[in-house]
Amino acid sequence: MRPAITRILFFVLFTGSPFYLCAQEMTRLIDSLLKVYAGSATLETKAEKAGLLGQYYMSVDPAKAETWGKKALEDAELSRNRKAIAKANIDNGYRLSLMSGKKENIASAIVFFEESYKIARKNNLYEEMGRSLIFLSAMNRQIPDADKALNLASQAVSVLSNTGNDSLHC
Repeated sequence: MRPAITRILFFVLFTGSPFYLCAQEMTRLIDSLLKVYAGSATLETKAEKAGLLGQYYMSVDPAKAETWGKKALEDAELSRNRKAIAKANIDNGYRLSLMSGKKENIASAIVFFEESYKIARKNNLYEEMGRSLIFLSAMNRQIPDADKALNLASQAVSVLSNTGNDSLHC
């Protein structure tokens, strides 16, 4: 009887402990981002950190993720910085794309990426245009609409070739 208990104990320890450690790391990360958000001097930085918080909360608490996504958009719009507004829309679209198994998340993500593209295009923000097009391409691959995805990816390459930056971080 004793070896069976030992096996069960080892099984629980080795399968459960990685999840527990991962949850602790996530908590520390969120706490750190909350401190940085609270101490941010500019609205652009607050919008960026709120977007990251929304992304991290997406897999844990979608309601909180939605709240932080709205906060990111609000901070960006209050800053009146078009680049920050485009970035906040990209962050929200990316947040929703993390759970792209739901059709409504894909549709909402596409709306955010299209809005980001419109803002970036209107204000000649080529890197944000490229990011938006890349993410739109990825979302169209999820639908799947391969022709549209390829067209959007080609547009992104075309737009980004004008920036002089050959390594875009999405």
